[in-house]
Amino acid sequence: MPRSRVFSRFATASLQGGRFLWLAWIAAILQCAESEPAPCVLWVTVDTLRQDALGCYGNEDTRTPHFDRLAREGLRVAECVTPVPLTLPAHASLFTGRLPPDLGLHDNSPYALSAEIPTLATILRENGYATGASIGGQPLAAGCGLEQGFDSYDSPTIAKRGSLTFAERSAKEVTERALRWLNSSAKNSPQFLWVHYFDPHHPYTPPPELASKRAHERDRYAAEVTHVDQEFARVLDTLQEDSRRWLVVVTSDHGEGLGDHGEATHGYQVFDSTMVVPLLLAEVHGSTIAPPRVSAPPQHACLIDLLPTTLDWLGQASPAGLPGRSLLSESAEEPGAYIESLAGSLHFGWAQITGWRTSEGVLLWAGAQASHPSMKSTTVTSESDATLWWSENGEAPGGRTCRHWAEQLHHGRTQSTPTEQEAILESIVSLGYVGGPRDPQRHRLLSPEVNQTLPSPVARRGMIQEFLQAVEELGTPAGGAAADRFERLCREDPDNPTFWFYAARAWMKRSQSRRSADDARQAAVRFAESLARRDSVDSRMLEIKALAMGGEFDRAKEQATALHTRSPTAETMELLGALHVEARSIDGVIANPHYDLEQGFGLLVGALERDPDNRSLRALLERALPTTANTPWAAALQRRLDELRVPESRE
Repeated sequence: MPRSRVFSRFATASLQGGRFLWLAWIAAILQCAESEPAPCVLWVTVDTLRQDALGCYGNEDTRTPHFDRLAREGLRVAECVTPVPLTLPAHASLFTGRLPPDLGLHDNSPYALSAEIPTLATILRENGYATGASIGGQPLAAGCGLEQGFDSYDSPTIAKRGSLTFAERSAKEVTERALRWLNSSAKNSPQFLWVHYFDPHHPYTPPPELASKRAHERDRYAAEVTHVDQEFARVLDTLQEDSRRWLVVVTSDHGEGLGDHGEATHGYQVFDSTMVVPLLLAEVHGSTIAPPRVSAPPQHACLIDLLPTTLDWLGQASPAGLPGRSLLSESAEEPGAYIESLAGSLHFGWAQITGWRTSEGVLLWAGAQASHPSMKSTTVTSESDATLWWSENGEAPGGRTCRHWAEQLHHGRTQSTPTEQEAILESIVSLGYVGGPRDPQRHRLLSPEVNQTLPSPVARRGMIQEFLQAVEELGTPAGGAAADRFERLCREDPDNPTFWFYAARAWMKRSQSRRSADDARQAAVRFAESLARRDSVDSRMLEIKALAMGGEFDRAKEQATALHTRSPTAETMELLGALHVEARSIDGVIANPHYDLEQGFGLLVGALERDPDNRSLRALLERALPTTANTPWAAALQRRLDELRVPESRE
């Protein structure tokens, strides 16, 4: 029935029935309006998804019909830029609306987002939303800081220490866990669901039915993307069976090199292949998919825009001072986007890459040795145009805006050269070999004056690929073969502690021969020497471990004793105890009176008493302590260990 006839009928009845019926009609209308359920939100992030991997962005080879439908019936943003091509810092920017320098977060684990910074999840939960997340990859496992604000944060178990690949869940499992939460969560509250798919991340292992005829890396990658599209369809189908209105956002944290510009994966460069990601937005209400209402369809966006956009769609205010903007509101001009890659600096002590990107070009600051024939270019959309320079005149497109932003970022943030940065050590830690603290505030931007004196990661991208291939080989049963690669890297960059650290590990793994064992010791000592000037507990512990790995037990014990005396912690106690125990098990040292098994095991048990959740130390003691059963002190230590057993409910 037409709305005018309905109104006429109610108006006539009101006039006949008097004032009471008129008021009842108004009350009924208000009640209907109040009974409409609050809108819900779905965020889908597909890790490592290049924009050009989807059909809706022009890919004619990869099948992504469900993402394509969302783009066709909803809103597709032509270009969305990530501020950083790494999983955790990119997602942190996405969820907070803040940039990496503001967050002090530029790399993956062992760093974490500060609990003091509000995220979309904390904001929505404070406003009555039920919040759930189904996570596919280890970089976003609970403990990364993004779990705050979620009623349910379902993430994979972190891979065992020493693993060279991330733990992950398949897209199918991620979807099943997401739908389980969606269907079990109370429907009387609006819901915010975050689904994170990790499948396109290297290594590419698509389901057999999709990978049967795909042998090339790009083909396997495309098959992973197709698999995610199929699983996304299940989530979309579930939303369309729901009576509530949903905002659906699909994007990625970063892309993937796939060999473009000499980059196989991501993290170290800022080319389009890793920095430009898809962005799809749609309102889903029953069987209807429609674009959200916008003043003008945006053509350019950054990940930091999605928090204010989502809150704007919900009619909520964003936190004050965010650099991003709502894509639903009219904007007079494209604001540009900050981009960075600090991985080359944090991992190898080279220059930091920071810059500013607009639709007209890119200005970058990326250190020395970045000479290129096209020095006047301002774009990194192709390798031939990659120009890394510090502009003082601001004549290039976006130069004035970029220079102003860079000055704001760098003001008061100058620090010593990366060869003396604790960040290098913590990045070694981040691959899972040794323990380390989570201190996101340690990462600060170098001044342009310091940064431009350092080697450019772009100029050394061949060394980066050699290193990544060697690390991958190190994780195989024949990992000792990687020693030759690391040896070449050490010759090319002899002051690089990361290369020496991995060289030592590779030679230790290949130590069937006397030469390999000697090489391992020498590499470990070189690694220790490269850390010697860093006067902090963390660097000293790494230095001591390196000396022990190189067979320099006397120097290691002397330094460990001094460190524990100066800074007694569970970690230093464990280190000193391990030195006593390990040294006594090596031929030629077993009779050395400087190493005391009773003292060593006593220190290890003491360390566990200070840190009872240290499961690796507990496992070591439970294996090793029984071998000392014939000693007069073993029984007492065994009783102390038994008293520290974790209750079954905690296991």
